[in-house]
Amino acid sequence: MMEPRFRRTTLTVTAGLLIWAADFLFIYVFAALACARGFAHTTLLGFAIVPLVSTIATAVAAVASIALIVAGAHRAAAATSHVPDDATAAPFLGRLATIVAMLGLIAIALTGLPGLLVRGTCEM
Repeated sequence: MMEPRFRRTTLTVTAGLLIWAADFLFIYVFAALACARGFAHTTLLGFAIVPLVSTIATAVAAVASIALIVAGAHRAAAATSHVPDDATAAPFLGRLATIVAMLGLIAIALTGLPGLLVRGTCEM
C-alpha cells in the first residue's frame, strides 16, 4: 500500500497539469455537446455561449493554477529557510510543483485561446 505522503506529494506536483486536463476536457466536451444538441448559436449576455463558457472555464483554471504557483513558491521558500538543502526534498518538490503549475498555466492559455479567437460555429 502506498504511503499517504506519496499520494499527497504526487497530487501536489501534478495538480497544475490535472487542472489543465480538466479545463481541456470541459471546453471540448461542452463545445461538442453544444454542436450536437444544437445550442451552439445561443447567446448569453450578448456573447455566443461556447466562447463565453470557454472563457469562463479558462479563467477559473488560470486562477487555480496561479494559486498553485503561489503556494508552491511559498512552500519552497519555507522549506528552504527552515532546513538545510541536503536534509529534505521539500524545496525541490515545491519548486517542481511551481514549474509544473506554470507549464499548466501556459497550456491553459493555449487551450483557451481558440475560444476567444474562433467564432462558435459547428460547420466542418
